[in-house]
Amino acid sequence: MKSPVLSICMACEGAYFPARLRCHRCGGWDFRLVPAPEGVVAASTQVHRVPEGCRHRWLVEVRTSTGVVVLAVGDGPFRENQPVRLAQREDGAVIALHLRQDRS
Repeated sequence: MKSPVLSICMACEGAYFPARLRCHRCGGWDFRLVPAPEGVVAASTQVHRVPEGCRHRWLVEVRTSTGVVVLAVGDGPFRENQPVRLAQREDGAVIALHLRQDRS
């Protein structure tokens, strides 16, 4: 899986996910694409009635380093301000993944 990609407006640095055709802040049309491989949990909630075939039981709002909040799913539990890795499936779904603890 690849990292989700943010769109950053070349004129005003407005950041968006998913990508926009036009900047909502300044009306600009030119964007640079920036990967968002990690972020911190802004909020999360456990889903108790999961649709058949869905294995993820948590919805997670992840704040990226640009300040953009990406809505992801994941296998919780998650806590506020917890660092997570972001991955995007080919179907567009964004997954929040727990970072492994460094045991050095």
